[in-house]
Parts: sequence; C-alpha cells; structure tokens
Amino acid sequence: MAASIRVSLWCRRARGSKSSYTAMYTRARRHNCVMYRGLRRNFYIWVALMLTALGCCFWGQAKAVTLSSFSSSSSSSLPSNHVINTAAAGGGGGGAAAITTTTAVDTTAMLALYESQAERTLKSITKPSGLTDVEAIATEYTVEYTGCPSKTKPSSSFSSGLATATTASSSGNNSRSSSSGSNVYTWETGRGWTSGFYPGMLWMLYNATGGRSPDFARAAATLTAGQAPQENNTGTHDVGFMVYDSFGKGLEYGGNFLDANTRARYSDALVKTAHSLAMRYNPVVGMTRSWGNIDDNTHFEVIIDNLMNLELLFQAARATQNATLRDIAVNTALNMGRHWIRPDGSTFHLVVFDPRTGSVISRSGTPQGYAVNSTWARGQAWGVYGFTMAYRYTKDPRFLAFAQNVTSYYLRGVSSVSGGGGDYVPHWDFDAPSNEAYKDTSAAAIVASALQELAQYVPSKSEEYLAAAHATLASLTDPSGPYNYAANPSASLSVLSHCRHDCDTDGCVVVEADYFLLEALLRSGH
Repeated sequence: MAASIRVSLWCRRARGSKSSYTAMYTRARRHNCVMYRGLRRNFYIWVALMLTALGCCFWGQAKAVTLSSFSSSSSSSLPSNHVINTAAAGGGGGGAAAITTTTAVDTTAMLALYESQAERTLKSITKPSGLTDVEAIATEYTVEYTGCPSKTKPSSSFSSGLATATTASSSGNNSRSSSSGSNVYTWETGRGWTSGFYPGMLWMLYNATGGRSPDFARAAATLTAGQAPQENNTGTHDVGFMVYDSFGKGLEYGGNFLDANTRARYSDALVKTAHSLAMRYNPVVGMTRSWGNIDDNTHFEVIIDNLMNLELLFQAARATQNATLRDIAVNTALNMGRHWIRPDGSTFHLVVFDPRTGSVISRSGTPQGYAVNSTWARGQAWGVYGFTMAYRYTKDPRFLAFAQNVTSYYLRGVSSVSGGGGDYVPHWDFDAPSNEAYKDTSAAAIVASALQELAQYVPSKSEEYLAAAHATLASLTDPSGPYNYAANPSASLSVLSHCRHDCDTDGCVVVEADYFLLEALLRSGH
C-alpha cells in the first residue's frame, strides 16, 4: 500500500510544474527522506524515475477512462434482460458470486395489486363499539405471535384465514401477539411497534395513484391520528417506526390532501415524539436505549433496529435546527457502527452496555436470530438501510463506509443462498442450518429499497447496487420464479408472505415486508 501511495504521489506531481516538484523536494528534505536526498546527487536517477512516473500516469489515465466509462453507463431503470456480474461492496473481504436476472419487474401490476388489497382491507376492517377513532384506530395488519426474543413459536397451527390483529406489547421486546380464526381486521390501539407501517403504506399509495383514490388518504389520516398518543411515549425506541412512518409519511406523501393546519400538527407530532425518544439517550453510553426502562442503571440494551428509529431524530432536528437532537442521532449511529459490525461485515442484533460507565457488558447477542453469534437477516437489512439513511442526513463518510461494509456481507450471503439459481431472498438467518433455513421476504424488501438509495451515493458501485436491487425485486414479485413469495389473496389481504420465522408457517405475513416492498417499487419507478 505504501508503495502504491508513493507511485500515486509521483503521478500527480509529474503532471505539475517545476515549483510543484521543488515544493515536494523541499518537504522530502525536511523529513530526511533518503530517496529524495539521492535525487540531488544523481541527475540520471532523477530522469529515470520521472520517465517511470510518466509511464505510470499514462497507464493510470487509461485505466481511469475505462472505469469512468463503465460507471457512467449505470441508470436508475434496468432493462428486463439486464445481466450484471457483481462483486462484494466495500470491506468484509471476499467477493460475491454473480448476481444476475433476466426477469422484468412489473411495477404497474404490483401497484395495482397493492391498490386492490388496500381497498379490500379498508372494506373489511371492523371497529368495536364504544371506541373513538383516536382512541383505537391503528391495526397491526398481520399474523403475529409472542416470543421473538426467546424464539418461541406457537404450538397451534394458524388457520387459512387472516388472523385478527391484536395489540402488541410496547415494552420494547419486539413481541407480537397471535390469534386466529377471523377473516377481518379489528381496530386496535396503536401501541405495537409495527402500527405505523399501514398508515404509511396508505400515504404512499395515495401519492402513487396521483391522488385519484382519496379513500386511501382519508384512511391514512384516520390511522395516523391513532398514533398521536405516542408523542409522549418514552417507554420504547420504536416510536420512530410508529410515528415517523405514519405522521412523517403523511407529510411526505399527503400532498394537497393535508391543509396547512394539519401539516403543522403533523410536524409538531414528529418534534414532540423526537423529544420523547431523546429521553432514552444516555450520554455516557452515547446512544438511545432500545429495551428496558430509562431509569435502569444496570443494563443498557440496544438492538440494531434502533438505527431505523433515528430518522425521527434527524428529521425533527432538521425541521427545528435543534443541534442536540441531531447529535443524539449521530452519536447513536456512530456507536452502532463501532460496536455492531463484525470484521466480516456481519452484525450483532443486541449489544448490552453498562449505563454507568458506557462499557460493553455483552456483544454476543442475536435474540431474534438463530444463535448467539449468528447473523439475523432482517437485522443485517436494518443495518444496510439505517447507515444509508444516516449518510443521507449527515453526508458523514463514516456512515457510508458502514453502509457499504454491511451491504457487502448481505450481498455475499444472498449470492451464496442463491447458488446461481436466480433467487435473491435470504434465509431468515445467514447461519441457520438447512433444516431451519426459512426465507425472509421482509429482509429482502428492506434491502431492495435501501440499495437504490445507496447507489446514488457510491457512483463506482451504482451499477452493482442497482442490479442487486432489481434482482431482489424480481425474486420477490415474479410468480414463476423458484419461489412464489406472494401471499394467498383468498386467505390474506397482504402482498408478500414467507416470513416463517415470525409465525412458523411459510404463509406468514408481516406488515414491514409489504411496507418496504412498496417503497422499493416506488423508488425503482422514479
């Protein structure tokens, strides 16, 4: 590496003026460099070195032209016969197998499916009597179960019908509740960590349809209103998911449906919730707490999902010019990059700190993955998305390096799973044994969206990232592929299935898979 740097220095200086060389030589004398001191004594050596340097520059210039030509050919929309040979992105070591696809992604058909499913959903929702819209409005919209932290699965089988959504715990342990037997949704208090996703999807659909479906906006506004009580919730970091993905998406996609007063109220909701989340920040640890009470002085638990909730802080800081909120988000994300990413680019799920000293108590936790030191695919996806998002708000190159590193591992992992078979949906854990290697469409959807943004920030890898995003979308949406990941429309109102880790059946649906697939499709169409 040192030799390479010296050659590069010679290439740059050889194109400079005599004064450039003199300045370089003067610095060399100051540092007692033997090589440059010898130039003064031997003119012929100087000439030989200069000729070598010029040759190096011509070679480097030609190489740069070739790489530049390759990079400039990338575009945001890939043809249906697009076949790209990719390598692993950024650190982590080792190259990925070729990521190829010849399958088109029919974005129009997929958006039509989302519209159809949303229309059916809004017709089927029933509200218990005695509850006002604001008190109990947000539905979990998914088959759910309790026991993610201990990986406990329900023993009873789920019915073929869509399970009635039930209230999920807001204690911060990522629990879901299971029930079965009903083919309709019920309205529940918006306390579950996923409760912001469905109103966010409706806001995105309203925008994607050009406002021709005001029912989507009206339903989104009603469901968003149900998240208002979370403004003062200091009991979980997931208020980022719950409030930003509802109120925040309303601001982003609500358009003319929202008047000035409503927009002001939505903005105020984001800022108030951001301050509530900031209450979970510990300056000694340098992060916001994920799980546990804010006054717990023995254990400070943080999970990689925490990255996603930081967008609430970044956005509120930008809107109000509040440097403290921004610093909290930056510090949290930086420390997650330092403590969560393993040397090969994989990530832990949970790291536990001592809240009094900031020291690490345990960095070997993957409670939602297969084993202590395994790599949970959805957690890895949170890393790809979260570090990319942090770079968007800060342009800090450290976040870009983190994003590329975790992306490198993810792409190698899905390439290994695919084995050249054209399916780029990962197993729920990259280290799960073959008899428990269930597919996880939620991780794939999250990464398909994130890669399209990351491609904008890394021109040298733009082609690779866009190709991987396209191949992932093709895998998720192609009914004739190796897997058919679509949910059964006669039994479910969702779009994707195959989140078996969440409820022990391949037909399991989780709302985050649908949410991020929709976002990825919209990004690919613009």
